[in-house]
Amino acid sequence: MKKRLVIIGAGPAGLCSAIGATEAGLSCDDILLLEREDELGGVLNQCIHDGFGEYTLGESLTGTEYAERLITEVKKRGIPYLTGSTVLSITPDKEITLVSSTLGYTRISAEAIILAMGCRERSHGSLRIAGTRPAGVFSAGTVQRFINIEGQLPGKKVVLFGSGDIGLVTARRLTIEGAKVLGVYERKPHPTGLDKNMKECLEEFGIPFYTGKTISKILGKERVEGVLISSVDENLKIIKGTEQLVKCDTLVLSLGLIPDNSIPQDTGIALDRITGGAIVNQRYETQIEGIFACGNALHIHDYVDHIAREATKTGINAGECLLGKIPKATHQIKISHNKNVKYTVPQKIDFPLKSEEYVTLSYRSIKVVKNAKISVLADDEEIYTEALEVIRPSRQHKIRLTSDMLEKISKASVLALNVTEE
Repeated sequence: MKKRLVIIGAGPAGLCSAIGATEAGLSCDDILLLEREDELGGVLNQCIHDGFGEYTLGESLTGTEYAERLITEVKKRGIPYLTGSTVLSITPDKEITLVSSTLGYTRISAEAIILAMGCRERSHGSLRIAGTRPAGVFSAGTVQRFINIEGQLPGKKVVLFGSGDIGLVTARRLTIEGAKVLGVYERKPHPTGLDKNMKECLEEFGIPFYTGKTISKILGKERVEGVLISSVDENLKIIKGTEQLVKCDTLVLSLGLIPDNSIPQDTGIALDRITGGAIVNQRYETQIEGIFACGNALHIHDYVDHIAREATKTGINAGECLLGKIPKATHQIKISHNKNVKYTVPQKIDFPLKSEEYVTLSYRSIKVVKNAKISVLADDEEIYTEALEVIRPSRQHKIRLTSDMLEKISKASVLALNVTEE
């Protein structure tokens, strides 16, 4: 089988990429969406809470409603898709091997590929928690699926470790369904989820929240019977003698999300050691020409609306690339940053640009910075500056580099993003 553009993953990133590709002028018949689950929509299908679409649609939808809007648009445009199809590998020359419930074992030759596989949760195995591994230890996403899709309550007395957004939403969902969430514990000195979710999911439901705490031991053999909670020092090391027993029957872990990078890693695509996703240029193209990445497969986003915008732009870029509308790169500028910045996406900018092209630069801080000054410098010239009262690692920030700024950048040898405390 041959297709001009194949998109791997049909969650919000994949669906929006497909829509974007058609907006660039690519024929629907030249596109193929691949989804390993039996339904389109990805993780949105298990998100029954609202807050989706506020930035892109101007209304607050549940995840399932938001998914339905995107799926309806894809079907209306006649974009082909295959569900129940798991990609096994892709080669640098863009040959895809997959197993499909309808096609069996097959290969697809593509001219371009968009990686939109989403992300996965960090496992508790990486924590090296002492104790046995009894029943009753779950990731937050698994609990969300059990409750919202399977209709099963996994426990009645729950301790939640980690304050990522999916964990905060799960704590609220457990409470609504009748479970007692004894507390949400975070080993960092600050929450890792959004302020909005801290308020709406914990404060408004009276769920206790503790920082500077970690799980030092899981108790129980057949089923979780309790956990030992210990305080940690400024280096996140356990402080001996601070152990506290909390009796519970369920431990839910919300340890953060990481891009699903198994396919790009096997393909030889260069990965960013901080984000875990591919290293890309301003068009979200990897170092392998014609292979793009977007959404949570590229870097973890705060909002699905941000994924939608980034993925739509990626689809447009891929479509224009196939239609010969993207100028061939003659030179490249890498983006550096100071110690207060955790990462930037994109990591590089290719020149020349299209007419009126702009670049959205996403970044996170590595720590809480108060009275922050954000500066973008082309060599030693400051081309952008912004002052913020505070920036936190839990929030992703964005800077729009206009065509005037990019003209100055194109003549520089170094581009740097710096965050300083004034």
